[in-house]
Amino acid sequence: MADILRQHTRPSKKFLPQEIKTSAGIASQIHFLTVDHSIIQAIEKILSSKFVNIQNEYLDVQDTCLFLGISKSTLYKINFEKKIPYYKANGAKKVYYKKSDLIAYITQNRLKSKAEIEAEARQFSNKGKGASNV
Repeated sequence: MADILRQHTRPSKKFLPQEIKTSAGIASQIHFLTVDHSIIQAIEKILSSKFVNIQNEYLDVQDTCLFLGISKSTLYKINFEKKIPYYKANGAKKVYYKKSDLIAYITQNRLKSKAEIEAEARQFSNKGKGASNV
C-alpha cells in the first residue's frame, strides 16, 4: 500500500527543473520530498488503525459501519428493528457487535445466480416429466 502511495505522489521528471544550480533550490526540493513522505506516513497510520480495529471479534458502532459499509443512522435503524444482535455492558452506553453476527446478517439474504435459477428450473421441469410417465 505504501509503495503505491509513494509511486503516485512522486513528482514526474518533467515538472522538476533539469538542473538545480542554487542551494536554495536543492533545499526546496528536499523540503518537498520530506513533506511528501510525512503525508504518506500519516495516511499509512490512519489506514493501519482502521484495519486493526476490524480484526477484533467485537466492533464498536464506527467500526461496524465501516465493516458493513453503511451510515450510523442506518445502523441505528437496524438496531431499532432488532435485525442484528448487539452487546452492551450493564449500565454502559457503548454498543458492540460481534463480527460473526454481522457476517450472518450480510449473508442471510443470499440471492441466487442466474445459473442456479436455471438449474433449479431444469430440475423442476424434469420432475414434472418423470411424474407423467408413471
